Amino acid sequence: MKKKMRNLLLSTVVVGLSLLACSEPVAAQHKPRPAQVWSPDVGLASQLGTLEAVEEFTVQPPKGYKFVKGAGPDGAVIYGWSGEKRSTGTAPQFLILIFSPESEVRQSDMEPGLAALLVSFATGKTDWKLGPIEHGVVNGHPFVRTRWEGFEASLGYKVFGFSYLTIVGKKVIHLSSQDVEPFKTEALGLAESAARTFRKK
Repeated sequence: MKKKMRNLLLSTVVVGLSLLACSEPVAAQHKPRPAQVWSPDVGLASQLGTLEAVEEFTVQPPKGYKFVKGAGPDGAVIYGWSGEKRSTGTAPQFLILIFSPESEVRQSDMEPGLAALLVSFATGKTDWKLGPIEHGVVNGHPFVRTRWEGFEASLGYKVFGFSYLTIVGKKVIHLSSQDVEPFKTEALGLAESAARTFRKK
């Protein structure tokens, strides 16, 4: 695959997914895993906002977060919501990245696609730790997810995050958040509940 990439995150995902087109189908390599149903934390329901449209999908971002939409390279679109900035200069956030690779993608590509994406997340971090990739279902959509942590020298903080990924038709959809101590437990729990509200209109 010969293509100039302007963004490391997108390049690792696109390349990782494209390589699968020439490999043995993932379904033939691994035994099927039982899928869990991932739902929002009922205890955090009052902290989620109203439904917001994200292309042909909807999601409930955390209440009070401000919306920002950005254009990424190669036709990618970034939908972001951010909470109030703290005295530390950090802020809670919830992000959705949606793009369509040129090569065909299948739902069986989700796990290796997420693994490829996480290569870029590890870049620039030390003490990198990656949790297992899990399979589950969010409002009828099959997803893979994982959690990670690493020290970000440019920030001077240890950063913690989660990543959820699904493929719907030709679209790769990545929902994520990251935060630092001592805020990460509360902020990531709320952002993850928001991710679990994802559904098709």
